[in-house]
Amino acid sequence: MPPCAAAGGWARKDASGGKMEIIWLGVPLWGYVVVGLLGGLVGIAELISRYPDSPVRAVATPPGIFYATINLLAAIAALAIGAVLSDTQPVPHETPHGEVLLFRTEDLLILLATAGFGALAFLRTKLITLRVGDADIGVGPSFILDTLLHAADRAVDRARAEPRAQ
Repeated sequence: MPPCAAAGGWARKDASGGKMEIIWLGVPLWGYVVVGLLGGLVGIAELISRYPDSPVRAVATPPGIFYATINLLAAIAALAIGAVLSDTQPVPHETPHGEVLLFRTEDLLILLATAGFGALAFLRTKLITLRVGDADIGVGPSFILDTLLHAADRAVDRARAEPRAQ
C-alpha cells in the first residue's frame, strides 16, 4: 500500500516509470489545478468587471488577491467534497506500482464542472436578506464575498485618491 493511501491519496508513476502523477480521492492533481484556476479566474474577472478603469489596481490590492484566493480555494474544496460524496465511485487501474483508484474520464469531467461552477454559485448564495437601516445585508456565504468586495472598493478608492492628494 502506498504511504499516502491512508489519507485517500496516491502517488504513482506512469507506465514508462518516469513521470510521477499525484492522485487524491480518485482525482488527478491536474483536476484540482483546473478547478482552482476556474475559481480564481472567475474571482479575478469579477473584480475586473467591477473596476474597468483600473482593473490591475483592483486585482493587485490585498483584498482583491484574497477575494480571488477565496474563490480558488472554494472550487478546490468543492471538488474534494464532490469526490467523496459522488454516487459514482473511482475504478481500479493497474500500474507497475500497484493498483490506484481513478474516476472514469466522463465522470471526472462532470465532477470538475459541477465542483467549479457549484462552488461559485454557493459562495454567492444568500439565505435571507435583512434590512438594517438603509442597507440590505445578505445572510449566508455571500456575506463573505460582499465584505471582501467592499474592502476591495475601499482599497481601490485609496489607490486612486493617493495621486490626487499629492
